[in-house]
Amino acid sequence: MRKLFLAVAGGTLLLLNPILGAAESYKVFKGDGFSFRYPVDWEEGLPQANTTRALVRAISPRTGYEASCNVNVSFVADLDRFTQAQINEVNHKLHDIKYLSRVEGIAPDVKILEYNTNTYLSMQPASSVEFTAMVKTHNASQMNRFFQIMTIRKPNRYVVTCRGEPANFLRAKEVRDLIVGTFLIFHNLGKP
Repeated sequence: MRKLFLAVAGGTLLLLNPILGAAESYKVFKGDGFSFRYPVDWEEGLPQANTTRALVRAISPRTGYEASCNVNVSFVADLDRFTQAQINEVNHKLHDIKYLSRVEGIAPDVKILEYNTNTYLSMQPASSVEFTAMVKTHNASQMNRFFQIMTIRKPNRYVVTCRGEPANFLRAKEVRDLIVGTFLIFHNLGKP
């Protein structure tokens, strides 16, 4: 009877939390004061910006699609005069609809799809936005869909951005949710 109970309880836990269920199918990125999980059919890439601390992308021959997620960490000056509690009150407003409307007005190819001012990143109040925008390369332009979630934990701003062509983006939604759901800030970086 006890074995049956443990089997049912364990199976229920796995159904409720698929992240725990298949630990062997995930890799862990750990560095620069934060960590997150991502699937084994994704790989680490080389960041292109100096604030990008992590870049992971789908291995398209294995996943059947192309998409990527990156983590940017940047120092925010003059936060010493605020408590983390005061900053947390603002964290939910970082992606404010007034600000986003101005972005749409400045960049006509940007279309805001949804925003959420009541979310969390690493147990920190955060805000997120999903939008489409034209991505221009040296020889072509391609519409991409983006998801971005941002929080400030003294003294840094943490931004997770995922992107892909619209169909690919939707196929990578579970990966985005995995990265955001397992993102953990375990210590803050100091000033650069």
